[in-house]
Amino acid sequence: MNQKPFRLNPAYFLVALLLLVGALISVSFFERIPIEGTMLAIDWKNLYSGIQGGQIIYRGGSLMIAPWSLPAVLPLGFFSMRAGWGLLALTTIGVLVLSVPRRRYRIAATLLLVTSWPAIRQVVDGNFEYVVIAGVLLIIYGLRGTWQHYLVALVAGLLMASAKPQEVWLLMIVLGFYLLRTRSLQRLFELGTTLLIVVVPALVLFGMSWISAMRDIQPPPGTILDISLWAALARLGIGPIPAALIWLVIFVTTLYVTLGAKPAMSREKASLLIAMSLLLAPYAAGDSFLTVLAIGIIPTFQARPRLGLALIALTDLQYILPRDFLYWYGAWYWTAMLLLVGGLWTWQIYQAEGRHPVLEKELIPG
Repeated sequence: MNQKPFRLNPAYFLVALLLLVGALISVSFFERIPIEGTMLAIDWKNLYSGIQGGQIIYRGGSLMIAPWSLPAVLPLGFFSMRAGWGLLALTTIGVLVLSVPRRRYRIAATLLLVTSWPAIRQVVDGNFEYVVIAGVLLIIYGLRGTWQHYLVALVAGLLMASAKPQEVWLLMIVLGFYLLRTRSLQRLFELGTTLLIVVVPALVLFGMSWISAMRDIQPPPGTILDISLWAALARLGIGPIPAALIWLVIFVTTLYVTLGAKPAMSREKASLLIAMSLLLAPYAAGDSFLTVLAIGIIPTFQARPRLGLALIALTDLQYILPRDFLYWYGAWYWTAMLLLVGGLWTWQIYQAEGRHPVLEKELIPG
């Protein structure tokens, strides 16, 4: 049998060349920015100390992402602080651009995303939100098509998305139920075994230090920067029992709607679960709203421009709000945004899927 000769697609070479040029430009540009002693790269300075030179150091207020997600960020530690910041910014923007669906208004959606307040803050502060966004996108992609072709994408997505557990813990719960309903035991065994090959060694090496760092989060939960529901209710003076009841109502409602819907992970459903994960987590920061924006609000803009544009405008209102307001009430603002988008998506998913469940035989076979 004659085999076709291997040919390198010129498009791949062009993409690689453009990425190399972009990396060189980013490194050159950011190397010239004096960030020492300034508020620039405020997050990156702490994160960099935890991965500098490939040496992993977990501590509260510094490196705190899950150990199994370290390969996605560790290469940045082999560059200088400024160069690493530049590559982090380039990677973040690249993931945001790739996250925009190939639908109508794609150029407008891309511009709105990369120039949004959360995106600019992410670049200026220098955080690892791109890991979660890329992971969620890989999960959604990995759930499509035949198992053999998409298992790698699903595994990589789960390892990356769970870098920040506070953002995806509800997503993981619902996804687990979906997989139980749509995949055979053999497929689930393959998935679980593959994940354990990475997760177990990571926990053995860094598990205790990671857990210790998570317990020593800086600033600690409940402070003025905490956007979680627990923090918001505590600032209102609501006691622990009423707060727990409110938390439980939102938690049960979210699970009722998502588990009663079609067992397939859409962008809208993933965004709902991320928003509710942040809201119901013990601690969450406002910078993480970028994931909600990229995964859910931007596709909403492409499907329903008026609604999406209104949500984007509310997100970018931070550009014109007084600085003192952002400091004292910024956490309140993001909490309200999580409640707003979570409520909208909950109602829409219930209307579209919850009232008209799909039969198992209609789903993609496992």
